[in-house]
Amino acid sequence: MSSVLRKDLKRWVLQPLRHTSQEEVTQLAWQLVAIPSHSEVGDRAVAEWLRGFLKKEGLIGKIQSVTNAKHVNLVIKMPGNHEGYRLLLNGHLDTVPPPTSNAQPPEIRHGRLCGRGATDMKGGIAAMVMALVALHRARVPLQYGVLFTGVAGEEIGGLGTKAFLDAGERADMAIIGEPTQLRLVTAHKGIEWLQIKIEGYSTHASCPDAGVNAISHAAKVVQALEEWASRHLIKRKHPLLGPPTLSVGTINGGVTPATVPEDCIIQVDRRWVPGETVEQIYQEMRDVVSQALKGKTDVQFDISRMEETKHCIPVETPLSVSLVNTLGGVLVDIGLSPDPQGVPYGTDASWLSQFGIPAVVCGPGDIHQAHSNDEFINLKQIWQATMIYLEAILRLCGPISIRNGG
Repeated sequence: MSSVLRKDLKRWVLQPLRHTSQEEVTQLAWQLVAIPSHSEVGDRAVAEWLRGFLKKEGLIGKIQSVTNAKHVNLVIKMPGNHEGYRLLLNGHLDTVPPPTSNAQPPEIRHGRLCGRGATDMKGGIAAMVMALVALHRARVPLQYGVLFTGVAGEEIGGLGTKAFLDAGERADMAIIGEPTQLRLVTAHKGIEWLQIKIEGYSTHASCPDAGVNAISHAAKVVQALEEWASRHLIKRKHPLLGPPTLSVGTINGGVTPATVPEDCIIQVDRRWVPGETVEQIYQEMRDVVSQALKGKTDVQFDISRMEETKHCIPVETPLSVSLVNTLGGVLVDIGLSPDPQGVPYGTDASWLSQFGIPAVVCGPGDIHQAHSNDEFINLKQIWQATMIYLEAILRLCGPISIRNGG
């Protein structure tokens, strides 16, 4: 980038930043955390509050129905001089349920915002929204349009982003504000949940040889799966993601110690990487289970796909994509590393990539805090994220947008 262009960008970034502050984005994040939005109560209350906040700023938001009255998206559109939208800022409004039924109100302690959803991911939502508000207050002219989506149901299958895309909405590229500690994430693993049902034959526990113990055979299957994974998955190491993984998460069977159990259900988490396929995963699981039960003609098994993760394919955005280079440059400007990273968890980038929209993940907060009973986020990172999103918008969509975002 030329020194003249860099100087102009700095001027355009500083101008809207003067129209907001760390204190203001902190207050916005606090308010979002204060409104419960887990799967049981839905996202509508926080979406409606945020729409009202933006309306006072002169930004008109649209509530988009997702599944029912309580699961909705909030969509904000800032058009540019050119048709269409170059950049999508995406984040989810929903959280996992709080650790107790009497959720505590958010608190600010030692430079941190504490409360359910602070990291995952209302801190990122606040940063994205405040970047748009600062642009609007400063009346910065955009050459290319920007979209913001505060989506529903990411924690329960990516429902909101899927509904947004099914409605025909599109952008050239996307930034997802999930917690990465402001690292540039260009790849994440896919998630596949499998259910393996082992069927035996029930009888009284006093004569176990007259039955077929499904739990005993399930134990052999679990051991076989773990031994197979330790030998084979390590050979498929991805440069950013490492090897795929397999973890047995639940095992359930039997009704009483006095009865030989006739069935047992194993649920498996399989994290997969680019280069693998869903069909391959299931064929390998069938082969391993068949081998573990070889010769046991009185034992049946069935492997089925769990609905929750059908959408979550691996994501690998090519490093040559202009969005990667542009956002990397933004990070360098504020003293952060531009090196592309991979993460083992899934995001709505899975949906975006399936609809042909290249996406990266970059947001405030630490994923280790997500879903924890003492969830918190560093307030400085929320403010840094605001600056990052603001400069990314200006570089990609602003009055002196870099050609093709490069």
